[in-house]
Amino acid sequence: MGMYDGMNEEVSNHNSVADNLFNELSKWPIDHVYQIFESPFAVHAIFRALPSTARHYLMRMLFCIHSSLNSTSISASQILSWPISTSPNSPHSRALHALLQLHVLSKHASDNSHPAFTLHPSFRTQLLAIVSNSMPAPFGATYSAHSDQNAPPNHNLIEKLERHSKENWERVLHFLVGTDSEALQRSPPSESIIRALLGCHLLELCQEGLRITHHGFQFLLRDTYAQTWILLMRMVGDLFEVHSQRVSALDVLFQLSSCVVGHEYSASSLSSVQKSLLKA
Repeated sequence: MGMYDGMNEEVSNHNSVADNLFNELSKWPIDHVYQIFESPFAVHAIFRALPSTARHYLMRMLFCIHSSLNSTSISASQILSWPISTSPNSPHSRALHALLQLHVLSKHASDNSHPAFTLHPSFRTQLLAIVSNSMPAPFGATYSAHSDQNAPPNHNLIEKLERHSKENWERVLHFLVGTDSEALQRSPPSESIIRALLGCHLLELCQEGLRITHHGFQFLLRDTYAQTWILLMRMVGDLFEVHSQRVSALDVLFQLSSCVVGHEYSASSLSSVQKSLLKA
C-alpha cells in the first residue's frame, strides 16, 4: 500500500466536506466569512450561488441603501412589503435565511427599536463594483504580457484544454471505482487527490487495498460541479491548517471561476499558498 499507509487514520479525524459554497461558508466562523467578503471574486461567486429571491433582495437593498444619505440599514417592515407571501417555506423566508446564515445581512434593532437589516459594508462595496462593471480582472490582468487582448479565441487550444480536463477528471472517477487499473498504475491521481478521496470517505483501506465505499457510489450520482467542489474543499482543508491560508486558497478558486477558457493569465501575483494549491 506504500503511500496510502496511515492515511485512513489521519483523514478520519476531519469532518466531512460541504457539497456546495453555501453549505461550506455557513460552517465558517463569522470573522472568517467577513475576510472572504474582501474579495470581489468571492462576493461574485456567493451572489451567483444565492437563491434568485435573495439576489433580487440584495439588488433592491443596494439601491435603497445607496439612495439614502445617512443609512446603511433597511427596515424589516420595508423588506416585508416586497414579497407576496412571507410563510415559513416561502421564497422570501428562504432568501432571508440564506442571507442571514451567510452573514451577508445582520439583523438588529434600529434607533426606533424596530427590527432592521444591515448589508455587510465589504459585501456591499464589492457588489457595487460588480454591478457597475468595475470589478477587477482575475489575477490582476485579463491577459498575460505575451497575449493579444484583441486576438480571436483559439478554438484548438480550447478543445485541447477541455479534453485534458475531461480526461483527468475521468481518471479520478476510474480510480475511485477501480476500473482501468493498468492505465491508473502508470499515471494515478496525485497523492493530494487520493487523500481527499479517503478524507471524504469515498474510498477506504482494506486488506486488498483501496475500495470504494457506499458514500463513493453516492458521490458518482452527483453532478460534476458538486463532485469537483467536494474534492477541492477537502484538498484545501488537508493542505492548509491556518484559516487565513484557506481564505487565500478559496480566493484563487473564485478568481479561476471568473477566467475565460483559452485566455492566458499571469500567475505572478499569486501567493505561495495559492500556487501550492494549483500544483496539488
